[in-house]
Amino acid sequence: MAVRRGRRPAGGGAERADELEELLREAMDELGVVMPEQGLAERCLVRHLAAALTAGELTPKEAAAQVWQGMGESATEVEWRFVETVTVECCPSCLEEQETDNPEAFHAWERKLRAAAATLAVAEDDPRVGGHRR
Repeated sequence: MAVRRGRRPAGGGAERADELEELLREAMDELGVVMPEQGLAERCLVRHLAAALTAGELTPKEAAAQVWQGMGESATEVEWRFVETVTVECCPSCLEEQETDNPEAFHAWERKLRAAAATLAVAEDDPRVGGHRR
């Protein structure tokens, strides 16, 4: 793989994200790894977060901070249930408020999310199985 010494992404925002995505695509191409389409990438992320939450590697708030507000059409029912549970509150700061203002509801959300993660972690149609090499 070619290493670009001294190269840093220019600017910020969308320009920086576009440049980082291009660098990632180049690196994956050089490694012979197919870049997954967005729906598959979302599904893989959700599965990874569920497994990490179930294994105690992430807290429910840490997992929630990494989930977008929805998923593509390729998501399975169990993946949707996990995402819907995560996104009951709109954002991490809302979770912070709920934890402070209504700890009972916050702990109920944590239990529900852990249960959804445990179900997803053992679901059979895991898109990460089988690899995506050329």
